Amino acid sequence: MPRLLCIDDYQAGLRVRKAMLESRGCTVFTAESGARGLMLLEDHAVDAVILDYRMEGMDGQSVARMIKAKYPRLPIILLTGFPRGLPEQLLAMVDAYVVKGGPPARLLETIERVAGRKLEHAGETVLPKTIREEIERSRTAKVRGAGFQHPRTGGR
Repeated sequence: MPRLLCIDDYQAGLRVRKAMLESRGCTVFTAESGARGLMLLEDHAVDAVILDYRMEGMDGQSVARMIKAKYPRLPIILLTGFPRGLPEQLLAMVDAYVVKGGPPARLLETIERVAGRKLEHAGETVLPKTIREEIERSRTAKVRGAGFQHPRTGGR
């Protein structure tokens, strides 16, 4: 089964993806920053990286550039809530991108395609109550604001 590295500074998102992917037989390493993700790549061979675009500190484009410099054949799947206007340089470095908040099947299909490995079928992923509650709090905060609120920074 695929070995994956998920890099995202949004902890609830990391936990959701980890639970979903592990329920399908994947080994999942997680990093809450680009720097931590790069350190994990030094210690763990993975089949693909799932990388958030907008992160505090080192953004997804910087992380993708560093990964491709050292591991040019390692597939990168970019996660973004803002698919319009992604820099061409970034799109040239990643193997695919998936819009956050889209159907989980889209991410799973993309992983299978770029990693070249089938995932186990596990039916619906049941998330632990603490993760479901954190997601609901995040959604509630977004609804209270006028439009989109970034879950970590509160900005637009």
